[in-house]
Amino acid sequence: MGVWLICFIINSIHVQNEPFLAGCQFHRRARQIANRIMKDITVLFMNRIAIIGSSGSGKSTFANKLGKKLNRPVIHLDKEYYMSDWKEKFPVKSDWLEFQRKLVAGDEWIIDGNYRSSIAIRLGRADTVIFFDFSKWLCLWRAFKRVFNREQPFDKPDGMRERISWELIKRVVVYPTEEIYRILEGYKRSAKIIVVKNDKEVRKLLDG
Repeated sequence: MGVWLICFIINSIHVQNEPFLAGCQFHRRARQIANRIMKDITVLFMNRIAIIGSSGSGKSTFANKLGKKLNRPVIHLDKEYYMSDWKEKFPVKSDWLEFQRKLVAGDEWIIDGNYRSSIAIRLGRADTVIFFDFSKWLCLWRAFKRVFNREQPFDKPDGMRERISWELIKRVVVYPTEEIYRILEGYKRSAKIIVVKNDKEVRKLLDG
């Protein structure tokens, strides 16, 4: 119905009393315009985006690219939670929760990070949730590779370097995928839930 409405509008435009487009070419052009309009409308409603998933899945890199595409501010939770040398900025949990409540109070944001104990704060305010459900072994491989990157990680505080620990390996290997899906079920009415499972789907989402 939406496509035919746009067809009617475009067909109402005449150039020297001739139809603007005709036949199959007209319909193809109308469909392209309709798709573009739908993408623009979708972008308008993607104002508060929570990105979750295992360490090493590529959440932070994606968040930066999406932020540039949509012109939304990007917040990396690791950068907010830690000081240099992996020291916690919020040793008292209630302070960390209150800090996040202030973060999500804004009208526009993209927040990248897990922190499952406080995930409800972000999902409760998000209009879009993107879950990176990647292979655990791929995530583990990427986590290992990051250790050898000597550049300052953009999603960490200055002076803080990537490292491999048994805690990180455990977080990746036993990442509670099924639990995350159950949690997301509770937000399907208030937010658009998007699941990506590989790099091809990520690229498609960015190009869309």
